[in-house]
Amino acid sequence: MKSFHLITVALIMVASSFSASAQDGATLLFKGKTTSLTSAEKEEIYKLIAVKVSSDGKKLIDTSCENEVYFDIQITDLNNDKTPEVIVIGGNTCSSGVTGSSIWLFIKNKGVYQPNLGFPAAGYKVMKQLSKGYPNLLVGGAGFCFAIWQWDGAKYQHLKNVPMAKGGCNGR
Repeated sequence: MKSFHLITVALIMVASSFSASAQDGATLLFKGKTTSLTSAEKEEIYKLIAVKVSSDGKKLIDTSCENEVYFDIQITDLNNDKTPEVIVIGGNTCSSGVTGSSIWLFIKNKGVYQPNLGFPAAGYKVMKQLSKGYPNLLVGGAGFCFAIWQWDGAKYQHLKNVPMAKGGCNGR
């Protein structure tokens, strides 16, 4: 019985160290942002991005090269339902290639934030055209070929590419 108690205590200690790490990571990810998101929601979003807290606890680093990553968090209500969507742009050349950053969009569905997008991109623009209550998004990256993403009722899907300069998409 005593060994069972020791195992239980060890498991609780390990579990609490994981939640503390997620809490620390969420704090760093949302540093300087005023938002209505709960601590649990921030931790949920942090866990869905492939980063971790540096050993000194002062910055976020990618999980591949362990280089510092920078993020811009934008809280918006894309579909006017009074539930905020969270757009995260950030990364580095190790995590996001030559573009140097990636884009994630988190939309709350059935009580939890669901990831959308999640690929290298330099930025986005909210378009006027709506699909099932959500606006199309123009997502740009390295080069002159941007993509339009459209809500299908469950998640954002690639709709088409748009050249930003003559020959920008060259058949893509």
